[in-house]
Amino acid sequence: MILMIYGFFIILIIISIYILFQNNNLNALIAYGIFGAAISGIFFLMNAPDVALVEITVGSAFIFFIYLIAIKKVAKIKVLYLETPYMIEEINDELRGFEYNLIKEFLDEKGLEANFIKIKTKKPLMELKDYGDILIGGICPLIEVDGITFSKEILPTKILKSGKGLKSPIGIILKNKNQNIYPVEELEENFIIDLVRLKYLFLLGKKFDEKELLELHKTGYKVAFNKKDEFLANEFNEYISQIKKDEKKYNELIRRYIG
Repeated sequence: MILMIYGFFIILIIISIYILFQNNNLNALIAYGIFGAAISGIFFLMNAPDVALVEITVGSAFIFFIYLIAIKKVAKIKVLYLETPYMIEEINDELRGFEYNLIKEFLDEKGLEANFIKIKTKKPLMELKDYGDILIGGICPLIEVDGITFSKEILPTKILKSGKGLKSPIGIILKNKNQNIYPVEELEENFIIDLVRLKYLFLLGKKFDEKELLELHKTGYKVAFNKKDEFLANEFNEYISQIKKDEKKYNELIRRYIG
């Protein structure tokens, strides 16, 4: 009898460690149910069947299903996106791109379901604060923003200026709050731009004298997270660090989607 009780305690310790380091919500959920059942077994062996019954009905069953409902509500991650060539774009009714691939694989790995929502606004960070969890689409933040957590750099880039730099595309977050925002296709002169969007302008057939493009900043594309989802941002930072360590896979993603 005592050996069986000790055995259950060892199981509880193992399950506790497993839950602590488990990143997949579904696996953690299953382990949580086994944990409650193990506790019930201990109470039963200690001649406390009433307590064991309460643990089974309340601790294992009721709390388990409440937790399941909560996970389902939280797991529907709202991913807002600015359609940006090479990063995330709709082709033949399907989303594809460098950032889309990263975010989709990351959320799948965590067992989280994503709802990708296309937005067209000059203030995407405000929409993220109001109702989103994640914002992607060539985001280049040059400043910190209250209520927003930016990830580690997912891809390096440069910010270039043409002429007076009076215009900029949506996605480059500048210090100048009065910056004139334009769709990238409408940028002809006197603009600020990043390398991915510049590549797209060249694809459209637009020509610029490269000598007139002045480098302003060396920066990088980042994923924006609502401050309330900072835990998710931390997990994504770990994910992108692991992806970058596998240089072959990382460079293959860049070649596949950006060229």
